[in-house]
Amino acid sequence: MRKIAVTFLLFSLLLPMWAQTGTQEEQDQDLKERTLSLDLRTATYFELAAWCDRLGLSIRGGRSELQHRLEEFHGLESVQAPVPETRESDIEIESADQSRYYTLDDPVEKYLQLLGDVTLVMYDEESGSTHRITSDRIIYNQTINSITASGNLVYVLEQTDSAESFTGESLTVSLDDWKGIFIQGTSQADRTIAEKELTFFYTGNTIYRLADDSVILKGGKITSSRPEDPYYHIDADHIWVLGPGEWALSNAALYVGRVPLFYFPFFFHPGNELIFHPSIGYRDVEGFYAQTSI
Repeated sequence: MRKIAVTFLLFSLLLPMWAQTGTQEEQDQDLKERTLSLDLRTATYFELAAWCDRLGLSIRGGRSELQHRLEEFHGLESVQAPVPETRESDIEIESADQSRYYTLDDPVEKYLQLLGDVTLVMYDEESGSTHRITSDRIIYNQTINSITASGNLVYVLEQTDSAESFTGESLTVSLDDWKGIFIQGTSQADRTIAEKELTFFYTGNTIYRLADDSVILKGGKITSSRPEDPYYHIDADHIWVLGPGEWALSNAALYVGRVPLFYFPFFFHPGNELIFHPSIGYRDVEGFYAQTSI
């Protein structure tokens, strides 16, 4: 009778977990498709070519052909990105030591170059936000409506209820949809955690900001401690910020000082319903522990 009771108890404990397997698998598949699609959209031509070569696919063609070939291989729906509507934005040059206009013949493109203590302010009428860029050099491509800045770069995005600042080596941003790429970038943002105002620092070898406001950090680091030699931080190969409160980590490690304490092969924090959420900590009796909501 004791064996029967133990077997019944184990079955009653495992049955809810089996019932949730389908839902968890569906969520994992949805997350895989979303993150893989973002990786394909932000990868360079050479990264896509190397990706195809590893899978034994042809590496002929341009970037869009390589991306389409990989989407077909992974069974992803190939969606042509919609052409963004041109936003009404005012550009004001607050300061610049030098400026010059020039034109390229092949392809035909018109440029404005600003040099020396440059400050550029852009006002986005649609969202009511203000974009301020300070750097040593700014090149404005009038033909495709984009800006490239480099040298002592500081970029501040001011919105009605928040402000974020970025620093880095270089920045390229489209003024049509504010999609941009940071090289060796660091972002600073204030967040309220448990009714406390904390300043988080995000650093990445490359930071992509997409038109749908998704952010991808490659070679990323997160901390709310001091940015230089922090008391703790999380290092990850990839960090995806997919929506409000929704983010994911890939190949990540938690460091206290310079000592790695915990490794995350993959972690996903959903923005809406929370089905599986690990809790990690330390107790005097049990020692280090890991629990889940299941």
